[in-house]
Amino acid sequence: MIIAIEGAPGVGKSTTSAALGARGAQVIPEVNLLFGKAEGQLREWYYDRQVARWEMARLISRDRLAVLDGDLYQPLWFAWIYAAEGWPANAWAFDFYRRRIARGQMGFPDLYVLAHVAEATRRERMMAREMAHGRSEAAALAKTDRYARMVEPQRRFFAALGARFPGWVVEIETDRLETAVAAIQDAAGTAPPVAPAEALDFIEHWLGAHPARTDPPL
Repeated sequence: MIIAIEGAPGVGKSTTSAALGARGAQVIPEVNLLFGKAEGQLREWYYDRQVARWEMARLISRDRLAVLDGDLYQPLWFAWIYAAEGWPANAWAFDFYRRRIARGQMGFPDLYVLAHVAEATRRERMMAREMAHGRSEAAALAKTDRYARMVEPQRRFFAALGARFPGWVVEIETDRLETAVAAIQDAAGTAPPVAPAEALDFIEHWLGAHPARTDPPL
């Protein structure tokens, strides 16, 4: 089985993934952690790395739980959320994924987990992490504020995905790690099969029909 854990920075995606890893799952990190950040690469580079992550997950899932730390299709909804910042339209990206799905080179996870915590907690964690990485307080605050604009539209997107495909998306509070892991394991046992091409079509139509509205959460 393959699951993907998503959420805004600071919600505990990696911590939750690691907790599942400690119970026998194998975790596949985000692109930048797994392959390093690309400088001057063609735009296909990042998307091809998502294809590579899918292949890793597919092979791992033959004999154990594969956990994707971050969604393979993140470029689609990230560009939707930050379109006002000049992120390019998604037509090329949808075409890329559609071709790979048709060739059997890409699929979707069996279960999506949207991790969340109280916004004050998430901000505190993110600020601490950014400053630990050497950012000034002002720079850490600017980045934290920017990602605060992700929280609400991201939750709306995954709520829509879960409404269209009941049981495919579970929202998990990560403050209590043991409880979160147990809830994920329970949800994994009842997740329905979803046709990849149908899911991609839904995502494309839904993102095109709904503005992101990225005001920070209160």
